[in-house]
Amino acid sequence: MRLSRLLLSVIAGAIFLAARKSRAYNGLRVRMRLLLLVGTIALLCSVHAQTPPVSASPPLEQRVADLEAYINNSPRGADTKSATASNIAGPGPSYNAWMMTCAALVLALAPDGIAANAFMTTTLATAVASFTWAMLEYMLRGKPSVLGFCSGAVAGLVVITSACGYIAATGSVIVGIAAGILPFFACTKLKSWLGYDDALDTFGIHAVGGTLGAFLTGIFATASVNPNLSLSTGAPLNPATQNGLARIVGHTLWIEQLKAIVVTIVLAVVGSAVIGALVRGAIGLRIPPEIERQGLDINQHGEEGYITS
Repeated sequence: MRLSRLLLSVIAGAIFLAARKSRAYNGLRVRMRLLLLVGTIALLCSVHAQTPPVSASPPLEQRVADLEAYINNSPRGADTKSATASNIAGPGPSYNAWMMTCAALVLALAPDGIAANAFMTTTLATAVASFTWAMLEYMLRGKPSVLGFCSGAVAGLVVITSACGYIAATGSVIVGIAAGILPFFACTKLKSWLGYDDALDTFGIHAVGGTLGAFLTGIFATASVNPNLSLSTGAPLNPATQNGLARIVGHTLWIEQLKAIVVTIVLAVVGSAVIGALVRGAIGLRIPPEIERQGLDINQHGEEGYITS
């Protein structure tokens, strides 16, 4: 909880500093938006629920019946006289192929509940990130945008990906807040400072967000969510105990994550430079400016993507 409060203070301070640099900071409406955003973040971070212990895995027949009932939006055993309610709450995902896929993952990959927790934390972080990004636009620009809301959702997905199977709900909320703030300023400020060309904000969202997610995984990962990280004392020892991972979870795992981030950045930069050099020598990295102004559809494909009258 102390770590959550510390991160909240850092996030709130960053928002205040960014707002003070805005020309519209002196306006009363901007101050009210700032207070609303910080208050909402404080409310989200104040909810600190204990993660319940992972229960024993149900029998395979019960898991199959639960999955079938969930997909069909019906009680388990609905075709029999002794129908019982499914253990999976909520309506069935017959209208949503993605939900059906996640339900299958819960059954096939982690019937002990780890995949269910990953689905929950992913959804929660994505929702919080999209809200945070839109509120930053509302605070700094006067109005939120659909593009900003969608960009926040993508940033939330990117940041939570590496952490979703290892953190609890409280951590996912903080991850979502950070995912809505850092990639936002990377896309709106860092791109103009460095002057790189990134129409789809791939670097600001995926590179910055992915690095942030890897770091936050080392901070919020806990064995109470994923028992595979727990320290075992009896034989046979689990892999996390054998390689020392279980001893640093919740302590110095973030340092090891930083090391992995550095290695990943070096590998990505060197690999991208080599690939870029090969592509530049073969076909070139960028089209001529006059073709770019005319449009790629008519020049590269011989057709018009948009016809305006």
